[in-house]
Amino acid sequence: MNTMDALYETALASVVTTRPDAYRLFARGSAVRLRRGAYVSTELWVRLDAASRFRLAAAALAWAYPDTVFCGETALFLRGLPVVKTPPTIDVATATTTRLGIRPATFEVCGEVPLAVQARNLAPPPIRRHRHVPLEAEQGGPFRVLPLAVTVAEVLGSAKFARALTIADGAVRLNPSIPPPRQG
Repeated sequence: MNTMDALYETALASVVTTRPDAYRLFARGSAVRLRRGAYVSTELWVRLDAASRFRLAAAALAWAYPDTVFCGETALFLRGLPVVKTPPTIDVATATTTRLGIRPATFEVCGEVPLAVQARNLAPPPIRRHRHVPLEAEQGGPFRVLPLAVTVAEVLGSAKFARALTIADGAVRLNPSIPPPRQG
């Protein structure tokens, strides 16, 4: 396990732990709120890289709403497929037409200590809801995600060339039973 994985696992454990003093830590800037009831140390949040902060924000969403199904580039990223960069939104699948589109993240930081000020500039991306009917989910590691074939097709249909190529290559590497393309 590399250092970032260990740091992420530690952070994830601290997110789902309900501490009686969490609100006090949040109010003085020692903790950031990812979602209602989900806090993480401000120092840890600032130390994490963008990809780890993204995974942690997605984990907090899944913790708060256990039926969450991730889709699009978010699902591929959470499965561990290579993407060009951290996705710009946390993409979530829904079977209804209510509340579709982009919603701001519920991230909040209080206090004026230097770390809190720094953390304000490191907010996770907003949540974007997409309609998927039928809504079929499977486990992709600790997350519920759309099936790989559905997700790859969804992303390849709208991605720019560099992103599409990276994702297609990652999907082929993930499933080595796919035959390589024929040459000439």
